[in-house]
Amino acid sequence: MKYAFVFLFALCFVASGCTSLQRIRLPDQELHAAIRDGSVVVPGDLIEVIQTDGTKYVLEVYSLDDQGLRGKTTGGPDVEVRIDEIATMKVERFSVVRTVSLAPLVMVTAIGTLVLLLLIPK
Repeated sequence: MKYAFVFLFALCFVASGCTSLQRIRLPDQELHAAIRDGSVVVPGDLIEVIQTDGTKYVLEVYSLDDQGLRGKTTGGPDVEVRIDEIATMKVERFSVVRTVSLAPLVMVTAIGTLVLLLLIPK
């Protein structure tokens, strides 16, 4: 029974803050300018970058300047990506739609688990 409560708590915790990688849809020059001025990405953001040569990185940004951004790749080394070589970028953002759409599912699961726990003989 303890495991059911732990599972329920974990499910509610995970569903309470849904995030997704959202593509930044700007022309190259505007994207590069937005990165430089800090309106698209800031240190601490999780991003996916595809460079003009096709190289793809998923990383957590720890610093950026006018020339490039630096970050820790997931499961790999630190990398530096030159801003002018970025073709596309996705940034992890909170998703209201996902959170709202999952709320009923979380509630049904929680209520169903509670009912099952009450019906199981001790």
